[in-house]
Amino acid sequence: MKIEILRGKEHIGGNIIKITAGETVILLDCGAMLPKIGEEKREDDFDISSIGRVDAVFLSHHHGDHSGLIEKLPKETALYASPETVGFMDHCDLYLGKNLRTGKRAVHGLFDNERVQVGSLFVTPFRAKHSAEGAMMFLVEGEGKRILYTGDFKESDLYAGKLDLLITEGTMLTRDGGPYRDEDDVEAALRRLMRKTQGRIFVLTSSANIGRIRSVIGARNAVCPDRIGYPYLSGEGETPRPIMQDVFLKYTLENTGHSDLAAPYAFISHKFDTAADQAYDRIAKHYCDTGTAASCRRIAAFSRAVVFIRASMTSMLQRLMEGGMDVSEDVLVFSMWRGYEEDNVVKRLVDLFKDRGAKIEYVHSGGHAERETLRAFIENCRPKNVVCIHSENAENIRSIAGEARVLEESVIEL
Repeated sequence: MKIEILRGKEHIGGNIIKITAGETVILLDCGAMLPKIGEEKREDDFDISSIGRVDAVFLSHHHGDHSGLIEKLPKETALYASPETVGFMDHCDLYLGKNLRTGKRAVHGLFDNERVQVGSLFVTPFRAKHSAEGAMMFLVEGEGKRILYTGDFKESDLYAGKLDLLITEGTMLTRDGGPYRDEDDVEAALRRLMRKTQGRIFVLTSSANIGRIRSVIGARNAVCPDRIGYPYLSGEGETPRPIMQDVFLKYTLENTGHSDLAAPYAFISHKFDTAADQAYDRIAKHYCDTGTAASCRRIAAFSRAVVFIRASMTSMLQRLMEGGMDVSEDVLVFSMWRGYEEDNVVKRLVDLFKDRGAKIEYVHSGGHAERETLRAFIENCRPKNVVCIHSENAENIRSIAGEARVLEESVIEL
């Protein structure tokens, strides 16, 4: 069996791993490179044809640094992924009016501990805890060899038996995990924050982080349970802390099996053209026509709302503040990796709130295994060999690899 780490050895993101057994070739992930913090985003120019023929690609999860290049693969390449991964990608593409990345190719759903066969290789997926719902690890077996690829994960008690090779992520080998261990810690912190804050709670987080969205809404429901419903549009009375989401987040939640997290009403974060044929314009118009969306000015009308935002909304929020929305009693919850503070777009948003007198609170638990968790995982797996990828310094794996032999090469023959 031949394993080629095509990308991901010396950086976080862009994972592409090729496994060949006889005539069978599969990829584990097909990710695009992440732009460096502070640099302008640009298209990944990786030459996908350099990989050669591939029978199937197995996606560990939907994050772009693991799935971003699958649209460049030939349509004959079958796709294997969890239903959550496929669903999120499809609905993002539909909203943006893009061609489906899953379109015109065979798509196979993966389920926990249900082994599938591609040619001479057997792949068993295992559910993994990560900030992307439906994330999976893959056990690949063939030619008498067993390989486990972790993808991205936060914690796991998986014991996969005798392993010839463990390919593990190492994101946190160079990062501090921070004070919040998991989503329970995050929700508890948000409860405390909501109790002591008089104004709005703006939450800067990823629309794809379902666990975080659930923590925010769970904290709000614990502190301010609905007593009179959601008078978001009528303005007749005010529920203690109405949940406010933009059209994209509401649409995503409703179409990926999380309607329980979708707010009854959404705000429009961009101007849309009712005559345009853009998908996001049609979706925004649909919500307006059905009375389940309104202008972003509604944010200013509710002084104690919990508002989900993204950095791309800075101009909208600035207009509201210039129009009289006072945020001096409000809090911006920064619920992302703090490295993003160096991103120019994110920095502009944070500075806007600071300049207007809002308080900034950092409440975040990452989706990656911290050093001691990774050490325990390797010890539990007891692999003969280990390769670290998805890390800013893969060499750091040596200090926690135990008895496993650390391999540095990108091409491995087993």
